[in-house]
Amino acid sequence: MKQTELNRISRDLVSRKKELVVATEKQEETKEELQSSKEELIVATEKQEETKEELQTSNEELQTANEELQSSNEELETMKEELQSTNEELITVNEELRVKNIDLSLVNSDLFNILNSIRLSIVIVDNHLRIKKFTKDAGKLLNIIQSDTGRKITDLHHNVIIKNLRGLLKEVIETPEIKILEVRDNKNAFYSMRIRPYKTVENKIDGAIITFVDISEIKTGVQKLTDLQNETKKITNNLEHIVKKGPNLLNLSTLI
Repeated sequence: MKQTELNRISRDLVSRKKELVVATEKQEETKEELQSSKEELIVATEKQEETKEELQTSNEELQTANEELQSSNEELETMKEELQSTNEELITVNEELRVKNIDLSLVNSDLFNILNSIRLSIVIVDNHLRIKKFTKDAGKLLNIIQSDTGRKITDLHHNVIIKNLRGLLKEVIETPEIKILEVRDNKNAFYSMRIRPYKTVENKIDGAIITFVDISEIKTGVQKLTDLQNETKKITNNLEHIVKKGPNLLNLSTLI
């Protein structure tokens, strides 16, 4: 009986020992798992710290970007206000320019009507001898049409015989000196041609003005007056000749 009890106790001890070994193994496994978990926790904590630092850095960068964006927005707002102010000034300048253009157009229209109403042949050229303006009478006289505006006056074939027109214009522009000469057209009409400098309101030479005055009637009148003077002189000479021979004629009549 005692032997049986001892065997049972021995089996129990073996069983308990096995259980203890198993428990010890499990404890070791648990310890290893705990150690592994601890290491994983440490790694996770380190990663969390790194992530936290990265997040902090990103947050700082985002804060800096926000500040730069805010500064850019302020600069953009300032530029917008300046642009608005510039646009308003530009609108004002454009309006003033529009009014000045209207005034200039009216002045040009008035000048054009005045020049055409006084029936004078006038041509205005710039420093390069390009035609700027001309009256209708000048157009007929110099064979100029509207599309010739901007062309050099010396490149056209005129109805008036003018020797060295280019040289005359250049001399007037560069000197400046007024030139007056008598010219004739292809119909044998005579004109007094005057070339004088074209001056701006700032008193700068900006070309030349050419005017033509028809002096055909004056020339005809002068010629008639000259012919009359010659005829008068001839009659006077004849009378003087008759007076000088008068006594001889008187004696001849007495003898008869």
